[in-house]
Amino acid sequence: MAGTITKYTNDGAGNFSAGVIISNTAGDVRSLYSDDLDGDGDTDILFASVASNGRFGWLENDGSGNFSVEQQIGSTLPHDRYR
Repeated sequence: MAGTITKYTNDGAGNFSAGVIISNTAGDVRSLYSDDLDGDGDTDILFASVASNGRFGWLENDGSGNFSVEQQIGSTLPHDRYR
C-alpha cells in the first residue's frame, strides 16, 4: 500500500509472516535503513521520504517488535532530485 512501511518477520527457514503495517504516514519512501539507532539492542527504522517536501523519520522499536509513531527528525531532503 502506498505511503506505508510494512514489517515481515522471517522464521529462519525462508518463510515470512503476513505483513504488519508499522507506519501509514511515511509518504513516498525512497530509502529505508534498519539498525539499532538508539543503542538499546533492538532494530529501529530510519527512512527518507519525498512526501511533504522531503523528510527523515525514525520508528523506534520497543524491544518486542512494536514500533513507535513516526518521529520526524529532519526535513532537508533534496526532494527534487528524487522525483
